[in-house]
Amino acid sequence: MPAPPAPDTPRARPLLTAQWSDLILLSFTVPDGLLRPRLPDGLELDRWNGTAQVTLVALDFRETRVLGIRVPGLAAFPVLNLRTYVRWRHTLGVLFLRQFVRSAPVAHAARLLAGQPYRTIAHVSRAADVDDRRTAVHHFGPRVLRYHLSAVGSAASAVPGADSLAHHLAERHWGFGVDRRGRLYRFGLTRPPWAVREHTTVDYQIDFAKLCGEEWKILNGSPPAAALFAVGSSVTVYGRERLTG
Repeated sequence: MPAPPAPDTPRARPLLTAQWSDLILLSFTVPDGLLRPRLPDGLELDRWNGTAQVTLVALDFRETRVLGIRVPGLAAFPVLNLRTYVRWRHTLGVLFLRQFVRSAPVAHAARLLAGQPYRTIAHVSRAADVDDRRTAVHHFGPRVLRYHLSAVGSAASAVPGADSLAHHLAERHWGFGVDRRGRLYRFGLTRPPWAVREHTTVDYQIDFAKLCGEEWKILNGSPPAAALFAVGSSVTVYGRERLTG
């Protein structure tokens, strides 16, 4: 009987290192038909119990270095993204549908170096410990801070089990995209497994159609399938690897 394939590891050089902190993951079940037209050739949806998911993720980048260099004024900033879950052969990862940062230079560098669909928005965040709870709050919008996403979580946290929805949503170590010539690529990241706060309350007010595009209006009336508040960790992101075959 053949041995299972060895786990994939990034072959490209490290592109970015950072501390990713206080990640809020707000996930929704969506029809396959909404996602299939957005999948590059070669990728398949990676469903959870037969259903496709999209997740809005808000987090803070801290101690950021690009190619080992700390850029003054750009070492710490909040990030927002909308992503779905995909596979290429035996490799599981995410496909970013929208990505947002408040800095135009960061968005330009991310498009140039990582080839990802970054846009700029107004965005501020804060996080704090109060008694035995952790709170993270994000205010954002296309031009003004009209939307919010916040989470309050317990001090107690644990790494989700491998058969859980939380693991399916959080434990992804590859991202996919297409370059300007339409060729599929992936980029990897290395980090420890994320602990998720055991008790979490999430609150949000977002017009997904105005933030992400009219096709995402469906999320405005959909209850979340899951809401997670992950502690985060140090992360190393690697450069792109072109995929063939």
